[in-house]
Amino acid sequence: MTGAPVHSPRIRRLAEFLARIPAVDADDASAAGMSSGEDDGRWWIRFRIDVDDDLAWETVEALAYAVNGPGETTTFRPVSAAAEASDGPEESLFWVLEAPETTDPDHVASRLEAALPFPVDDLSAWGEVDDEDDEDEDSDLEDAGEEDDADDEDDR
Repeated sequence: MTGAPVHSPRIRRLAEFLARIPAVDADDASAAGMSSGEDDGRWWIRFRIDVDDDLAWETVEALAYAVNGPGETTTFRPVSAAAEASDGPEESLFWVLEAPETTDPDHVASRLEAALPFPVDDLSAWGEVDDEDDEDEDSDLEDAGEEDDADDEDDR
């Protein structure tokens, strides 16, 4: 049985925000999902981005842009097991947000909220279109093409 990951109160808001991103796997089952900690004068939060999600690379790009800006002390980077020991990115690739303890995780959450689509958990905000909408658009395009053909005949 899985439950919500347990994060320190200091990191909780950032963790909850990241968990709302559609491509982020926030499940805390075994070694998968999201974890966080504070040690050696730094705090960190580790999570998986579902590589099979249509928004996976858009998520990586958006997080990298929002976090790794000039003058920022927070880093966003991939971590993985050695390639020969890896079960592939679906199982072995994780992403880490890490910063010195002097960087407020709430400040990082605010930067992400401002930079990522709003609301972050709304697929349409990310430009995601479901298959039904794709079919409707294709149908609309076909209908428009038929109307254009009829207009062309009228013009002759």
